[in-house]
Amino acid sequence: MKAYMIILTTVFSLFFIGCDKNSHDTGSEQNSSAGVILSVGSPISQGHPERVKNILFAHGYHDNKSRWDAFSEYIKDNYSDWKVYKTDVNPNATIENRGEELAKYIASLDSVDDDSLLTVGHSMGGLDLHYVVSMGNLHEGEPENIYYKAAKKIHKIYTLATPHGGNQFGGQIAQLITDDGGLSLGTTQMREFNQKYPYSNFSINSRDIPLLAFRFHCGDKESAKNGGPVEPSDDTDSDGTVAVSRQILFGAPYTQSIFHGKHTFKPPNNCISLDLETDNTTLLKGILDNTDYLTDTKDIVFYEKNSCSGGEKGIFSSTYKPKSLVNCHDDDHCDDDEIRSVMIYPGIAKNTLIWLYDDKNGQESDDWAVINVGNANFSEPICINDLEKPLSSTIKNSGISKYFHEGPAITHDYRLNGKVSAIKITDGYDTNGKILFYEAKECKQDVRSIKHDVDEFSGKCDNNINKDCINDEIRSVLIFPDVIDNTIIKLYDSPSGKLNDDWAYIDRGTDNFKLPHCVNSLEKSTTSNGLITYYQKHNGLNGKVSYIKIRHDKDTKLLFFEGNDCKQNIELSLSGNTNHSGDSDKLGFQNDEISSMLIQAGVNSGRKIKVYDSKKGKTSDDYTLVSVGKIKHPVCVDTFEKDINKSKVDVKYHKHNGLDGKISYIKVY
Repeated sequence: MKAYMIILTTVFSLFFIGCDKNSHDTGSEQNSSAGVILSVGSPISQGHPERVKNILFAHGYHDNKSRWDAFSEYIKDNYSDWKVYKTDVNPNATIENRGEELAKYIASLDSVDDDSLLTVGHSMGGLDLHYVVSMGNLHEGEPENIYYKAAKKIHKIYTLATPHGGNQFGGQIAQLITDDGGLSLGTTQMREFNQKYPYSNFSINSRDIPLLAFRFHCGDKESAKNGGPVEPSDDTDSDGTVAVSRQILFGAPYTQSIFHGKHTFKPPNNCISLDLETDNTTLLKGILDNTDYLTDTKDIVFYEKNSCSGGEKGIFSSTYKPKSLVNCHDDDHCDDDEIRSVMIYPGIAKNTLIWLYDDKNGQESDDWAVINVGNANFSEPICINDLEKPLSSTIKNSGISKYFHEGPAITHDYRLNGKVSAIKITDGYDTNGKILFYEAKECKQDVRSIKHDVDEFSGKCDNNINKDCINDEIRSVLIFPDVIDNTIIKLYDSPSGKLNDDWAYIDRGTDNFKLPHCVNSLEKSTTSNGLITYYQKHNGLNGKVSYIKIRHDKDTKLLFFEGNDCKQNIELSLSGNTNHSGDSDKLGFQNDEISSMLIQAGVNSGRKIKVYDSKKGKTSDDYTLVSVGKIKHPVCVDTFEKDINKSKVDVKYHKHNGLDGKISYIKVY
């Protein structure tokens, strides 16, 4: 057993150990083939501030400072004005113990000024630097604290093939050989480490300390040949030790391009490439020159369990989005039916939308949800704990919002948690103005019709004539934010679209609402999110819709109603931005039948409407003057018989003996 343990220890150490000059002497600077394998742009040399002429190299697990001989020789020959520091820390200790040793060394460098030290960590060395900076942040303002003193000196961190996300071999073998250092590198352990010491805390005295993660693989399994960054799909794409997908610290930038290199030259690393990562002096030159590498950030992470716990089941970027819907059944970006929560990291692109679907093709026929980041301002990662529950007030106050749709009764018992089969990440609503008509109230159960506002629509709901609009099956409507301003949706009980039976009128208005808005019932007159719904009642409209009309009200209207509160029949419709003047015969309305008026959004500010009892438009009898300001949504003038001031509309009533139901003359100017 003892011999077995010795062999196992040797095998595990070889997965992480580098080689010194005696084991692999390259003899010269690496050529360009050892540099970027997929260039998506020309690097630009930026240069560091003049004070930054110090560089420190931190070695990895089961390694020592000789790992950096090639780099230090290159600097000596080509950057003689730079000072190089290399350290030896306990090769198989935990991150915390190694980090403490490293902090003591950096803090002792009296000749190194604050904010003047570049640091480069290979493998576990990058985690040691992560710990030093994080602890410095926690002990900020304590003059004698070694972490605080060390963090103040650090200007920037570069990591090379560091297992920020843990290692597929770490933790497992280490538990057998009781190696504390290896144990701390497991995927579970590193997830806990990153949650305790997040990248959002990489600052000292209000100065950010940036980190850039360089990704490496052997180059034996390139997954893209013709431009664009490689997006590794699983642990098989690696540098022989650390999976490319785990060489990323969530929330921190990493290089879009993946560099050639192997973690160690010794077996059992079976990479064909002969180039060690720490012999790549082309890369070192980029670090010293502060080359502006094209970078990306993984800032959306999906988890197996609620409250962002369990395994990571999907990783996405708000800046490098998949070109289309990702089917988790067929695509390795995410695991099908395994997602229950999502972590959003600071720095995520504003107005990012995260769409989650039960249906693998992204159809709204089953459960789905959309999370809108909006202009959220937050410094710590935010966890959406549950895909089916309302957001907490804390998350809402940060600016993030969420809409959850519950699918048909026959399937919604399963709901969305643990049933996500498709994901889409977008930076805006791209539904072409999607409008969904639902079987049940509150936008639930089956979708009975899907329309878009790209083209105006008018049609009968008949299973034989218009199969995508099912007769007598619609009870609510979901309107997406990208529906064109002032789009009008009318729903009729009459199969020919007549006003002699129940009908409802929905005006999208011009308000900028963030999430899909549900008109919960067709039998209520409501105002919400700038949308106004008017219901004209006879004997009920829910479940009786037989005709739908959608139009863009480019010429915004003034609608005059028979009853108060903009109810009953519409007696007259006039263009709101065109001058009109005339009696009932000239304008075409029934005399003494108008009692209220709807002003649609889009009527220009400054417009005036006068209604008169006098058939000649005289002020000797009752009349009312309505003055319109800059309105964002339709406004109902409930009655012409009282003074009203609301929503940028001013109403002045000049009374004699009553005006409602007695209007005989109208003037718009």
